[in-house]
Amino acid sequence: MDGHTGKSRVVAARALLPLAMGMMAGCATPPDRQPRAELALFRAPDASAVVIELRNTGAVPIKVDGKLMLLTSIAFLDANGSTVRWEEADSLPRPDRFADRFVTLAPGQKVTRAVDPGRAFPTFIWGWGTVLGDEGSYHIPNAYETMVRLPAGAKPAAVEVSYDRGGFMYDDNIRFYTGSTLAELGLYEGPLKQRITLGR
Repeated sequence: MDGHTGKSRVVAARALLPLAMGMMAGCATPPDRQPRAELALFRAPDASAVVIELRNTGAVPIKVDGKLMLLTSIAFLDANGSTVRWEEADSLPRPDRFADRFVTLAPGQKVTRAVDPGRAFPTFIWGWGTVLGDEGSYHIPNAYETMVRLPAGAKPAAVEVSYDRGGFMYDDNIRFYTGSTLAELGLYEGPLKQRITLGR
């Protein structure tokens, strides 16, 4: 290899470096194109229910569960901040089609649901069971939607709502329940959290 050939290769490499760096930079989503949303809680006009609002505050559309059940956890808290455990009421049938459940929110659009602590309300329950086999144990997901209610006489002091992908095996439970993973569904995942007091 002579000096001229080597010099040409160095020049070519230097010329390609900015192009390669530009291509690498293009792989990341610019900050202004990142999906964003805001979670808000407020009392309904009659003051009996809490309204949960998820609003698209970004510059790109986001896809969410129109019923705000999947990825949404609701916890009623007592005066000490402990969770008031609810009771399961009536189970809900599994939807035949989930495509109708999911809505796309354009920038500025929102979806809401109301939850009344004095009445039964629907929620998404998920977890897992452990099965013992010849080669050891393994977990199986268990997810369903059901109506729940607070115990009679319960007077929660606050409600806390989280919007995120949950913990261990959450994606397995979403796939078990809907037939698709969160990535396949393309749902916005948060995480978001808000709390509101329930003054009487």
